[in-house]
Amino acid sequence: MLTKVEITLQPPQDITIHPSMGSLFHGIIMQHIAPEKAHQLHQDGLRPYSQYLRYDKHKQQPIWCINALNQQAWEEIILPILRIDTVNLKHRNCDIKLGEKNIQQTTYQQLADTIFTETRPIDGIQIQLITPTTFKSKDQYAIYPEPRHIYHSLWRRWQTYSDTISLEENNIIDQLTDHTWIADYKLQMNKFHLEHQRIPAFSGSLRLALKGPDMLRRIAALLTQYANWSGIGIKTAIGMGAAQTQIYTIERK
Repeated sequence: MLTKVEITLQPPQDITIHPSMGSLFHGIIMQHIAPEKAHQLHQDGLRPYSQYLRYDKHKQQPIWCINALNQQAWEEIILPILRIDTVNLKHRNCDIKLGEKNIQQTTYQQLADTIFTETRPIDGIQIQLITPTTFKSKDQYAIYPEPRHIYHSLWRRWQTYSDTISLEENNIIDQLTDHTWIADYKLQMNKFHLEHQRIPAFSGSLRLALKGPDMLRRIAALLTQYANWSGIGIKTAIGMGAAQTQIYTIERK
């Protein structure tokens, strides 16, 4: 099961909520789950959830978004947060009220069915990177959205947490990479502040164009749609790599 929860935040007037505070809100999550579970999550590599902060221009309020990638994360991570009305931001010594809580749920099967029954040709994917995003390659930060890094990041999470559909095909990442190119982008370099670190990253938008067999395009679309829950790249549990994606079709005369 996939769950997206968006919580409207009501901070004191003198407190500004920004994306780099994601690690502080991750600390709030850790405070409200069972101690043994928190310890396990610190030991694990991939996390069964992502979370980040964004600003809603329409509501003119900050939003805290938490995504669960399986049933266990929904029960052990999100439900405890839904039961409280206020969180304490120790770093700023203030309480923040939790307002409206919007919950959306689907399944891996339903997500796949949506993509595999899509009647429009799938020509590419539009990706909006909401919070700073980066990858790790050969012990170095990779600060450009190479298709291989994007697909590998999403595929690992899908294979780990999908309870119904496996994408275990020979050289699937190579195939996807060979049939994808960046058609357009508007990116900016920035830093994600994590305690005493400044992690080099980028944010903005890019458009991936797809070619090749129809089924391969659908797998590319499926993985990139999954990014709406999983995020892209590293440290998605502390607020990095939040993404909004959608399929696009080129008009044919």
